[in-house]
Amino acid sequence: MKSIRYSAPGKAILSGEHAVVYGKPALVCAIDKRLSITFTNSDKTIYQDAIFPILEKSVVDFLKSKKQEIKKVTYTYSVESSIPIGRGLGSSAAYCACISAGLLELFSGREWGKDEINICAYQMEKYFHKNSSGVDTSTSIMGGLLYYRKEFEFLKTISSLAIKIPEVFIKSLILLDTGKPLETTGEMVQSVGILFNKIKIY
Repeated sequence: MKSIRYSAPGKAILSGEHAVVYGKPALVCAIDKRLSITFTNSDKTIYQDAIFPILEKSVVDFLKSKKQEIKKVTYTYSVESSIPIGRGLGSSAAYCACISAGLLELFSGREWGKDEINICAYQMEKYFHKNSSGVDTSTSIMGGLLYYRKEFEFLKTISSLAIKIPEVFIKSLILLDTGKPLETTGEMVQSVGILFNKIKIY
């Protein structure tokens, strides 16, 4: 029975958190927490959650847009993750990255490049965060340290920074888990938007 496995890291935004949604630049890095999905051919496709068929459709739509022949494949999948959920570390982006890469290969019979996987994963991420900038999926797929800016849907800058961060700096970094926030990511983004646009609330 054939299986394929894809793994993607979480992320931490060093600067530009939430403001990146409004066209401002962000400096972001992948972290050493990962999510992986193993897809296995089966005589019946079994979905483990309600949103998976919607994400699968994103892959099918992408392949159709590329005029790619789509193979009729049934499968099961298993998910393993060390990325804490709801902590702003990109667990949903890593999930979308692995689904995108895995299903693109299953349905086409070949591996795809990072740019194509990123386009597909970004469309998926919108189901989790409607106003997604795309920075999370880009970091999960590209890895390393990135400069990211989305000024418009058609104008994005995704630059891998070939910079080795000094060891003394790395050792001084501390990532604290302060617990799941009371507000959603969408609510936080909206709050930043209010400040960004200088809207007064009475």
